[in-house]
Amino acid sequence: MENKLFPPAPGQLRNSYLLVFGSLWCIIFVLYLPAARGGWVLDVVTSLTKLKHITFWEYINIKERRGNTYQFSNAAIYLIYQLFGTHRWLWHLLFITLQATNATLLFIICLKLFDASGVKNGFAIAAGSIILFCICPHISEVVVWKACYHNLHAMFIMLCILYCVQKFQSVPSAKYAWFAGILFLFSTISDEYFFLSIALVAALIVYYHIGLGNSKIFFRKTLLYFFFPLFILVLFRVALPYLFSGSYASDAGDELHQPLTSYLRKPPLYLFHIVFFGRFFPPEKKQWVYDFFSNNRGLILFYGLLICVWIYIFARFRMMATSEKVFVLIFTWMLMCMAMVSPVWFPETLLVNFDRYAYFMLPFIYMLLLYFLSKLKFHKQAIAIFMAYALINVYCTLKVNKCWYQSARIADHLLQGVPAADDKTVLLLNVPEYMKGVPVIFSFGEMYNLFNERPINNMMYDVVSYNMIGKDDGAHVTVLNDSVLHITLNQWGTWWWTGMRGASSYENINYRFSLVDPGHWYELTLKHPESQYLLLYEVGDKFKIVDMSRKNEDQY
Repeated sequence: MENKLFPPAPGQLRNSYLLVFGSLWCIIFVLYLPAARGGWVLDVVTSLTKLKHITFWEYINIKERRGNTYQFSNAAIYLIYQLFGTHRWLWHLLFITLQATNATLLFIICLKLFDASGVKNGFAIAAGSIILFCICPHISEVVVWKACYHNLHAMFIMLCILYCVQKFQSVPSAKYAWFAGILFLFSTISDEYFFLSIALVAALIVYYHIGLGNSKIFFRKTLLYFFFPLFILVLFRVALPYLFSGSYASDAGDELHQPLTSYLRKPPLYLFHIVFFGRFFPPEKKQWVYDFFSNNRGLILFYGLLICVWIYIFARFRMMATSEKVFVLIFTWMLMCMAMVSPVWFPETLLVNFDRYAYFMLPFIYMLLLYFLSKLKFHKQAIAIFMAYALINVYCTLKVNKCWYQSARIADHLLQGVPAADDKTVLLLNVPEYMKGVPVIFSFGEMYNLFNERPINNMMYDVVSYNMIGKDDGAHVTVLNDSVLHITLNQWGTWWWTGMRGASSYENINYRFSLVDPGHWYELTLKHPESQYLLLYEVGDKFKIVDMSRKNEDQY
């Protein structure tokens, strides 16, 4: 039984998919060459450190996460580590290959969808959107940071499931339903994005019925083969965290309890970041936008406009050409992706950090942009606008990748430049945690031991960290007496951090940290004789040793 609404792709087009993949892979490879050694920070260090010391079964069932049900993605990371170790180039090539694969799958799915819907410029829209998806700066966290493997993994599974649903429309074989079901089962023990998968599948099934006119019998058959089995798996998966921990969302339970305005402000802010490069605006300019969509006036304007769009869609849907209806589906997919990530924290400061949550909505936003661009009467102007917009994306991507390069270089040099500590307690007085939002170092001792065959066994403390702006940033030290030191940042606007948050005073058995000026300096009081410590302060990519004999003078 061949569905005439979904003609097979021409042989020449099928043969071009490998060329599309190869072209995208080369583009991503060149763009991300400066960042090839980056991304070995934060969660990935902790994860791989545990992996080195526990069994496979223990690793895939790590207990730290509440109601952990991430066994499949953990197993994939375990396997990758066994194959690649910490070889940076192999991991980097894997990540850019996964991104190129995901973009190619998107191209195939959307091109087939546009062909079936009679979109006149379907090839240009599909090609343009995946190019933007690969060159935009908003994917750098996913492509570079090794802890984001699960984002690439989840996107791949989601797209394979959508492809199975799509393939079923022309070849209604049960094997596609079985394949989709198995993939979805794996996704339920990989991450929370399986919620998004079933929503996208449901929208696609409905579109084939009311948009492309599939019969009710075929519609019911598709529901029976795809939606209902996936829905049952969702119910089972949602019940597991609740049984184990009393929470329906194992990794985001605490983030679900927010004021309604906190949810509502994020969609317009994501659009500001993605479409208008809001991350790169001067702080005072973007803060005005953040504040505007944090009050009722901004929210009423945005959601009033959104309601008007939906009223227009419902009023005109039956009269719309099929080539227009498909973009209602794309629009719906975009909103589903936004709703999925609206509970999570929205990044208002720095670059890159938390951009990974925008990953799934990006291609659908770009498809809508390309659709409206294709409506321009003058094709040369449309091409010029696209090229200009693409160049802005490339510029911003190179800018953030320069930060990844600098952060990796600084981290490597610091890891290689730790002086011998003998049996002393090591205090790192200022650790660079971020470079304009790109992570540099978090938990220095753990990071050192992951990348060095000879581990540091001394007690080592990251006393406090800070956010670098320039590659030569750092701090200086003033020794007041044998137990009290003042540590001052050499530059303004880089503020002190502790555990990815603004620092606050604390103490332990070895020292007392007293934050005097959160943006500039603090006082450190040693609780034991100074001879028991190795005190290190960082400037640029070097650690320097504090000379306790030099009293009341600045040591730079």
